[in-house]
Amino acid sequence: MGLRWRLVAALVLVSGATLGVAALALLSPLENRLRRDELSALVNTAVSFRPQFDSLDRSDITELTPRFRAIVGDLQTRTHARVVVVGIVGATREPFYDTDPVDTSFADASAALARDAIVVGQQALGDESSARIAMPISLEDGGRFAVLLRKPLSDASAAVQTVTRAFVVAALAGLLAALLLGFGIATTLLRRLRRLRQAALALAEGGLASPTADPNATFDVTGRDEIGDLGRAFATMQERLRREEQSRHAFLATASHELRTPLSGLRGMLELLEEDLAAPKPDLEDARRQLSKAQEQSLRLTTLANDLLDLSRLDSGIDLRCEGLELGELSRAVAAEFEARAEVRRLELVIEPVAPRWATGDPGAVARILRILIDNALRFAPPGSAIEVIAGGDSQHARLAIVDDGPGVEPDQRERIFERFERGGTHAVGTGFGLGLAIGRELARAMGGELAIVECATGARFELELPGATPDQAWELPPAQPSAANGPPTRVARDPTQPA
Repeated sequence: MGLRWRLVAALVLVSGATLGVAALALLSPLENRLRRDELSALVNTAVSFRPQFDSLDRSDITELTPRFRAIVGDLQTRTHARVVVVGIVGATREPFYDTDPVDTSFADASAALARDAIVVGQQALGDESSARIAMPISLEDGGRFAVLLRKPLSDASAAVQTVTRAFVVAALAGLLAALLLGFGIATTLLRRLRRLRQAALALAEGGLASPTADPNATFDVTGRDEIGDLGRAFATMQERLRREEQSRHAFLATASHELRTPLSGLRGMLELLEEDLAAPKPDLEDARRQLSKAQEQSLRLTTLANDLLDLSRLDSGIDLRCEGLELGELSRAVAAEFEARAEVRRLELVIEPVAPRWATGDPGAVARILRILIDNALRFAPPGSAIEVIAGGDSQHARLAIVDDGPGVEPDQRERIFERFERGGTHAVGTGFGLGLAIGRELARAMGGELAIVECATGARFELELPGATPDQAWELPPAQPSAANGPPTRVARDPTQPA
């Protein structure tokens, strides 16, 4: 069966089972309750006439006086039952009066007189049940009689039959309504699911660039139920995939362009070098210049390839170590790599403070970020100025700031410079590819930190924030803990006296 008929069948079966249980729980107890109530009402009416019977004389009963007939008639009218008055003559029970002689079974009369108490019972008569009540009467002159009431409990059966018929009609109407409602709901749900299926197939066939791939037009995003949530989830997924696809195309186009430029230059320089060496009198000086330029372009290509490789690893969710590291020591080690370049540009690298400052992260990733920031500062800082590397923060948040006196970054560019292939400006000494800050920010986020530019009076101030630590702590990341996409890495304490 399809989903529609399974939904309808389930709804009808549940409704039928509910109605069946309701019938079993209602109809049978109802009939018993009605019979008990009818029998109780009959007993109460008989008891209310007992004082009138007790006030009679023996002669009223034996001679069936008008007074006796009036009491019996009134009782019969009130109860709609057969009334029998039985007396004991010797060893036999003799009926003195019977409003509807049918049978002569008066055993309950003897029991009522013997116990001097009302005897109540029921007797099955075919499919019906009859109430049998025997009430003892003690006359003022010492005579003893029994008043018997015989009445079929047909009112209870009739009431139950009426309720049963009404219940059956209501059950059929309820099942029909459940069938129609279930069919309507199932049809609506399947129609909406079919639209989602067709949209998914159209998206699979036409791709993310298909004109029919408009999320709001393709998927059911207006509903406020679970299918509407599913449609909105599909639309969100499609829009995110579309943005990812656009970013991928833009990245490939820009990367191709960036690769083409140094490759073209390198090819031209090699051709000039070949011409110089092929001449009868080689121009060795020009050949050396072309070789030097070719080496520079080769180095640029190597740097770009490494940056692209790092970005691809970050996009795939690489695992980073997470252990205790001292920012001051790491800063001094990285700054030593740039001393020669700083001397050429007459720049001073200042590491602050002298006191240790601990953080948790991947030492290699932190060193890479620091190299990117110092390299940017060396390219933008004016000659004769200082570049400060400042470690600060507390046990919760450790910060590493790189400050220079360069031209700074315009406010509207402070977020764009962290995008891929976005260059910071035209004041730099040498050109880059615009990938360093993007790599630095993604590495920082992969370690549970952040890399941002902070507003300052002059120049530029970049701050790397990492989870803090104390000198007594050292951490390492379990092998299966990932990266930027899944938030900060999980820390596991280890003995700080042991190597990482």
